Amino acid sequence: MKEIFREVFPSLLTGLVLGFSGFVYGRRKNKAETKAIEAQTKASEVQAQAISSKILTDIIEAQNEYIRNMEGRIESYQEDIQALRKEVQELKDQVQDQCTVCDYKKKFNKTK
Repeated sequence: MKEIFREVFPSLLTGLVLGFSGFVYGRRKNKAETKAIEAQTKASEVQAQAISSKILTDIIEAQNEYIRNMEGRIESYQEDIQALRKEVQELKDQVQDQCTVCDYKKKFNKTK
């Protein structure tokens, strides 16, 4: 019986120690791989956010350029409107002057 115990016990002890060591090593390896994957995922998220931020910045910049362009057009149109209003007023004045001359002629012709 002692001989069986001497033969089996070292093998059993060696198997348990190696099994436990493998378990600990495998667990550490899995934790390290998990951390690496999490870091990679985080880096991908940061990169995606940077790309999204760049796209949004480009969109905002394009919108601001469009707004500046439209403001320039509006100013140009306002100047055109102001010139046309002035021209309309001058034409109204001319028409008024013509009407005044016509009224004067009518009165003058009636008195004759």
